[in-house]
Amino acid sequence: MDAYPFQPPMMIQSNEEAVQEAVLDWWDTRPEKKPYARGAYSDSAYDLCDSMLRLDRRNRPTAAQCLHNNFFFRHSKPGEHMSPQVVQRLQHLATWPKQTLLYKSMALRVASSWPAYRLPSIRRAFEELDVASTGRLHKPQIAQTLINLGIDQELAESAADAMDLSRDGMVDWTEFVAACTDLGKWELEDDLWYAFLEMDKDGDGCLVKQDLMVVLEQLAAENLRERAASNAMFELVHRTDDRAKVDWNDFKRYFCPPGHPDFQLIKDN
Repeated sequence: MDAYPFQPPMMIQSNEEAVQEAVLDWWDTRPEKKPYARGAYSDSAYDLCDSMLRLDRRNRPTAAQCLHNNFFFRHSKPGEHMSPQVVQRLQHLATWPKQTLLYKSMALRVASSWPAYRLPSIRRAFEELDVASTGRLHKPQIAQTLINLGIDQELAESAADAMDLSRDGMVDWTEFVAACTDLGKWELEDDLWYAFLEMDKDGDGCLVKQDLMVVLEQLAAENLRERAASNAMFELVHRTDDRAKVDWNDFKRYFCPPGHPDFQLIKDN
């Protein structure tokens, strides 16, 4: 038993118990006046310290959560703790709201087949946001991160909401990968090609409206699927009649149109 010299052990134990009881009483009363003056510090600093001093350690933030607190974001340059590749991936999320239903459906289809190591920068970007390590992201947190990176608040909130493809209030790994992905990049041409082959059920090298309905079924309601497929067909070949078909060249040009940085790298087959 630990004891100070010249003091009976029972007295030491009694003193320790008294101190512990006093501490517990102080926390139980939850005094409004904390041992530090709020006026001397910013609200973000006060809130961070307050959360770190919670008696029950299960209610305290983790080290990762502390590092993502607004206090650190407000006192550091946006993205300075992130690699340029991660910042680029996160900034790309701002393009997601303007993407078409066909684009989002294809991105989700491609993303669902990717292992986590396929693109390390996307994995690191996800980990930057998943501070609780739950594998799912809260939309307000995504929006705040984009705002911290200089993206307009309205666009940031719109991007975060658009990423929730399942409309369950959260963004999971596959939804995040889909939003991070630029299907026009030349290195994804093979992914598009294999997706095209899977969609081409009769193997004639062309897609018809029924083929598009299959890829759209994840995001389009059943009663709207046929209309969505007609809209997608028009976007691809500017036709909606029953004889309209989409070949591979038309398909990939849709995702990498003229003006895209990688347009010159995509060749007709």
